Amino acid sequence: MAVPRDCGPFVRNPEMLGKGADADVAFSCGRSRSHSSTEEGGEADMSTMMDMMKSMPQGEMAMDMTEMQDCIEACSAAAMAATMCADADAGQDMARCASMCLNTADVATAMMRMMMRPTGYDATVMRSMMMACVSMGEACAAECGAHAEMHDHCRICAAACDAMVKACQAAMPAA
Repeated sequence: MAVPRDCGPFVRNPEMLGKGADADVAFSCGRSRSHSSTEEGGEADMSTMMDMMKSMPQGEMAMDMTEMQDCIEACSAAAMAATMCADADAGQDMARCASMCLNTADVATAMMRMMMRPTGYDATVMRSMMMACVSMGEACAAECGAHAEMHDHCRICAAACDAMVKACQAAMPAA
C-alpha cells in the first residue's frame, strides 16, 4: 500500500506544544482533528478508512467507529513519531529513550492493525491491548517529555504519544 508523501506526524504550531492544544500534532496525512476534512483533498482520505470499516463484517463489535478511526490515526501518528524519535535518539546516545520509542512504535502498530481487523474482535483482548498501548504511550511520553526542552523530536514524540493515549482511552470498550 502506497503512503501519500505528506503522511506522518508533524507539529503545526511548535510554540503551543505542551500547552493543552489538541491541534499541535497533525495526524496521518497532514491533518489535525481541528481541520476540516476538505482541506488538502482530505475528504477522500478521511472517508476511505471509514468506508472500509463500514464495509467490514462487524461481528460482536461494540466500539464507536469514529472513536476507532481516531484511535487508528493516533496510533499511526505515534508509531511514526516514535520511530523517527528513536532514530534521532540513536545518534545522540540516548539509548533508553530510543528503546522506549521503538517499543511504543511496535505496540502502537500492533494496536492499529488489530483495530483494522474487526471480524476477529474480542472485547477482552481489545481492552487489554488498548491498556498496553495506553501504558506504553504514557511511559514514552514521560521519557520523551524529560528531553523535550533539549530535543524537538522528543517534544513532538511526547505530544503524539499523549494524543494516542487520549484516543485509546476514548475508544476503549467497557470492561
